[in-house]
Amino acid sequence: MENNTIIVDIEDTVDVSNKLDIVLKNLDELCETAQKNEGLRFGKYHENNFVEYEINLHRDMPSYSELVFFLSAVKDGKNIDKIKKFVQDIMQRNLVKKTWLDDEMPMGLNASFALAYTDKKYISNFIDFLRTCDMNHEVYQAVFIELLEKKWKTCHEILGLLAARSNSIAGQWGIEGHEKLELSAGQKKHYLQCLLQDTLFSINIDTDLLIEACETLGVLIDENKFNSLFINRGPFSNPRFEMKDIPYLVEEISFN
Repeated sequence: MENNTIIVDIEDTVDVSNKLDIVLKNLDELCETAQKNEGLRFGKYHENNFVEYEINLHRDMPSYSELVFFLSAVKDGKNIDKIKKFVQDIMQRNLVKKTWLDDEMPMGLNASFALAYTDKKYISNFIDFLRTCDMNHEVYQAVFIELLEKKWKTCHEILGLLAARSNSIAGQWGIEGHEKLELSAGQKKHYLQCLLQDTLFSINIDTDLLIEACETLGVLIDENKFNSLFINRGPFSNPRFEMKDIPYLVEEISFN
C-alpha cells in the first residue's frame, strides 16, 4: 500500500484475502487518504507500470477499481465476513460524519453493492448501508439499484429494495419513472409488508408519496385504510403500528 494505491493480484485469492486484511487494519488511514487523494486505486504492476483495474457495469458510472477489488474478494466465501465488517465500520462512521471514497462515491458503497450483486440475500445489508448515506446528494446509488434489479428480477429481496426506495432511501429520485410491475397478489402483499416495515426506520413519512409509489409500481391500495395506519396525513406522519402488527395490517388493506 502506497498513498492511495493498493497493489493486489485479483486473480490470486490468497493475495486478495491478505489485502482485504490490510484494508481493514488500516481503515482509519485509508478513509483519510481517500478523501485527500480523491479515492483509492487498486491495481498491479505490469512491465514496471502501475495498471489500475477497470470495470464497465453501467454506461452512467465510471470505472472504480475498488469495485473490481470487492467483486473479486466476495467470490471467496471466506472473505464475506471481512467485507461485511468493512461495510459495518463505514456505517458506524457515517452516523458521525459521512465518509466518501471521492467526491461522488460514498466509501463502502462499492463493497456493499458487491455483496448484494453476488448474492441477493445481502440486498437487505445493502439497504441498511444506504440508510446511513446522504441520499439527498446521491450520484451512483440509483445505478447500483438498477443493476441489482436487472440481475435479480422481481424477487422478494428486490421488492424489499423497492419498498425502501419508496421511503427510507428514496433520496433525490425514489422510484420516479419506474415502470409498472406485473406483480402477483403475493408479491403485492410482500411489497406492502416491506413498505410498512420500512416506515419504522424513518423519522419523517409522507403517506401521499408512499401511496404514489404504490401506484407507480402497480400496487393499487385503499388510500383511506392506508392513511388510517399513520398519525396525521401527508408529510411528517408517524406509524401507529409496531413490527409485529404488520402481517395482520397488510391483510386488512385492500389492494388490486
